[in-house]
Amino acid sequence: MGLRPLSKELKEQYVNRGYWKNKIVSDYVDKSAKLFPDRVAVIDEDRSATYKEIEEKSLRCAAGLYQLGVRRGDVVSFQLPNILEAFYIYHGIARLGAIANPIVPIYRGKELRFILNQAKSKVIFIPDFYRNHDYVSMYESITGQLSHSIKTIVIGDDIGHFTSFKTFMENDWENHVDFTSIGPQNADDLLLLLYTSGTTANPKGALHSHNTILYDAKYIMDWFRLNERDVIFNPSPITHITGILCALNMPFVLGGKVVLQDRWDPDHAVENIGKHHCSFMIFATPFLQGILSSPIRNKFDLSSLRYICCGGADMPSSMIDRASKELNCTVVRQYGATELPSATCTNLDDLPEKRSASDGRWMSPTEGRVVDDRGELCPAGTQGEIQWRGPDMFLGYLDQTLNEDSFTEDGWFKTGDLGYMDKEGYIYITGRIKDIINRGGEKISVKEIEDIIYEHPAIKEVVIVGMPDPTFVEKACAFVVVHEGQKFDWDEMIRYLGTYEIAKQKYPERLEIISELPKTASGKIQKYILRQQIKEIVGG
Repeated sequence: MGLRPLSKELKEQYVNRGYWKNKIVSDYVDKSAKLFPDRVAVIDEDRSATYKEIEEKSLRCAAGLYQLGVRRGDVVSFQLPNILEAFYIYHGIARLGAIANPIVPIYRGKELRFILNQAKSKVIFIPDFYRNHDYVSMYESITGQLSHSIKTIVIGDDIGHFTSFKTFMENDWENHVDFTSIGPQNADDLLLLLYTSGTTANPKGALHSHNTILYDAKYIMDWFRLNERDVIFNPSPITHITGILCALNMPFVLGGKVVLQDRWDPDHAVENIGKHHCSFMIFATPFLQGILSSPIRNKFDLSSLRYICCGGADMPSSMIDRASKELNCTVVRQYGATELPSATCTNLDDLPEKRSASDGRWMSPTEGRVVDDRGELCPAGTQGEIQWRGPDMFLGYLDQTLNEDSFTEDGWFKTGDLGYMDKEGYIYITGRIKDIINRGGEKISVKEIEDIIYEHPAIKEVVIVGMPDPTFVEKACAFVVVHEGQKFDWDEMIRYLGTYEIAKQKYPERLEIISELPKTASGKIQKYILRQQIKEIVGG
């Protein structure tokens, strides 16, 4: 495995200060099952499961994996929607000491062959048919193209040489599997192999331990002052870091309940929040946009809402202000990544203007800094690359060669994100290093212009990327999605930008109206696809 060495000093600090409690995921499942055996832990539409049921079925799943030859340190993959079975599978994998590899359902042959071959997965769990796609047929083709053998379990009926999940779970395990001896040996054991969700051409497999994941789940609870009466609403994919934390892990540490929603529908989300009295959620910006735009929002009592935390995509300050007022709760933006899920955020302790304008303060003990091209610290207000390290930071990429360029010599992760820190320690994300338009040597940050265009009443979404230019090297192209029934064109964009006192060199020099932006399952915009599209349009 591609682990980077964690300094002895940091490891001792994380343990001695109680950040790493050296508990494994199954400890919390067993504790919850003992304290609240009949309490509902998960709601999946018209199905639900108690803590005791999840404990028992995860044990059965672990035994089934053991019978298939899975041992501690082996990788077990699952490409599943937000369904109840994923809880039994994830916690079964964790109990056995194997490494869970969630794969987003949108991935197809090319991505899947890459992931399964690199991870050397022993078993994979899949749906039979999901969102008009035949997964069984797809995997019948894929499994024969892998460099190793893999066992496929289908959430559905027994099909050909694939076993159904029902059949798989009908194993006799009680008398011959001792998980205390064959399971995780300590909380430093690897728990999770999660591939970054497609902002680059090839996904990168990030490795987390029991310590790093459980620390993050516990810290989110403390940061937002959650307790066992809170109900988490989770429409984020459980194969994405947000869903893994908020759905698969946090309820068992918290003692609360999680409500799943698989297919995103804003009206159904409003109904779920009102029906189940949901109080907390972390999701991407498009989800919040949908809830605010739902025509049935006022038909449901949403007074249970306490916190809404948005991340994974840019959010204008005006949306924070609007959502906080209309939903009568605390709305904040969070900054993080698969590699370190909770880097910065705000909460009730912060002034409203900081909650709306900034991306938060460092969620101590996470450390962050902003550095220039030479690696030296930038003064307050000066843009540079954001770097971080903390107890929830991943342990490295599976591909060891990726680690060499991803970390500084003293263990800081180089995010590739641009931003600055104000004098009070609040972070402001301004874009990605690749999001800087180099227009004839003039460096232009796209986020500033994106935020301005977004304020136009006709604009639903906007993204600006660089396009090749023979004279200036790069120019800016704006891709926009327009609200239904609204109009927006080149002349209107130039007129509108002219109402702001900004340099005309910052104006986009091409406008593309599209029906939707390419996004990952978690709502993150795939800018590299737009860069490739405009490169093809303008002829390279």
